[in-house]
Amino acid sequence: ATTEAKPARGRRRNSAVQTAMADLPSAEDLQNFVRWVEARKWPLVMLWRKLDKDGSMSLHKGEFAKGLKELKYDSDIERLWLALDRDTTGTISFTEFCPEGALSLARFKRWATQTFGGMQALFRALDQDHSGQISLPEFVGGLRAIKGFPPELATGAENIFAMLDSDEGNGRGGISVDELAFLDKWRCPPYFWAEPDLHAKERFFAALVRRHDQNPLLAWRKVLDRDCSMRVSFEEFIAACTSLARAGLQEATPSTGVPRLYCAFDEGRSGWFSLRDWSREGYEALYNFQKLAKARSGKVSNFIKSLPQEGNLITGPTFRIALRELGCASIEIALLFDALFAFKGRQVSISPADVGFLDRWDPDKEMEEERAWKTLVAETLGK
Repeated sequence: ATTEAKPARGRRRNSAVQTAMADLPSAEDLQNFVRWVEARKWPLVMLWRKLDKDGSMSLHKGEFAKGLKELKYDSDIERLWLALDRDTTGTISFTEFCPEGALSLARFKRWATQTFGGMQALFRALDQDHSGQISLPEFVGGLRAIKGFPPELATGAENIFAMLDSDEGNGRGGISVDELAFLDKWRCPPYFWAEPDLHAKERFFAALVRRHDQNPLLAWRKVLDRDCSMRVSFEEFIAACTSLARAGLQEATPSTGVPRLYCAFDEGRSGWFSLRDWSREGYEALYNFQKLAKARSGKVSNFIKSLPQEGNLITGPTFRIALRELGCASIEIALLFDALFAFKGRQVSISPADVGFLDRWDPDKEMEEERAWKTLVAETLGK
């Protein structure tokens, strides 16, 4: 396989979602990993190629653990896996492992493919002395001499060289045709080079929320995050838009393309976006309810268990009163009631199982992990 395609979320990975949500790694795990990489002076792309021995551009857990053990990684591999498998699908893609480096290489690959037709043709153009190796001066000077080479790539040409050079040490040896050709095997996610369409985002959001009684939290749960993982992957978003388009929602197929619509939500191009990216109003309502319920009962499911029952049922009026007494604002109650109690349509009761995903969700640690990952990966690129 030479693609980054990953299983659509919500089918066979609920256990993986629960595991990840139950024990989100801290920034320390990522810091340990980055320090270990830095000590060996390996760009992340070089390390990736040491682990991805079959060139599939994805790693399963066994492959990942075995590779790191062979390289004598001395920290907690299990927790590192949870930090890197950021969309919790059970595999790590090249994009997840090296997000900012992958973005640079994806744009480089697209330019090379459009200009030369592929990496081998580009190699022949840059290997001016026909030595079978492209040196750093040949690479940087050759690219900058090509008419139309994008300025944003020109400024990072040395980093691109370092990422492609798999030699041990400082990445200043030479690039072979095989080292460059590995990019031909990689099917880059299309959102890597798509520019965000903010107008399409506004239209899509308004149309979908309008279909769900002006409740962005209900739209999130019923259409986007159907497996309750609190994340929506690119593949899942594509599937949702396809379904919505068939149901007549024209805004789900903007003229500029779904990848550009997706990028407007996933601005960092991480491969997924969160409830916070979708709706700040919905996020704050759910976050506040979770915080208050945990403060009252330890877990959200315990809070639901504590509510008075009528014939073994926790009714809608009971749930509304409980939200009000808990301290939720009126607007939050309206959003939460539809998204939690009335979520299943003609539901007459709410149970602890209906809010189990809120016991697993840890938004504070998730944001801490996200900030740490973005900072630490950026600092590692090109070293």
